[in-house]
Amino acid sequence: FALDGHIHNISKCYPTGSSPVNITADANAWVHGAIVEIIPANTINENFDIHYVNISGISANGDYEIKLYQGGGGSETAI
Repeated sequence: FALDGHIHNISKCYPTGSSPVNITADANAWVHGAIVEIIPANTINENFDIHYVNISGISANGDYEIKLYQGGGGSETAI
């Protein structure tokens, strides 16, 4: 289904009309910071996939790794 039934509707931006989500890096290199909820559960009630992530306010001298997770608080799994 993922390949045969993949349909794209109009692109949408989340969050819109609100403050951006802030993610804080860990003080140590290559140590992940705290998990931050970007899209709360049951906020988007239709199938969706992520095409773009806007990242701003970073240092040109830094190295970054961003992990996406799914699941409720305390039971997150990396995707």
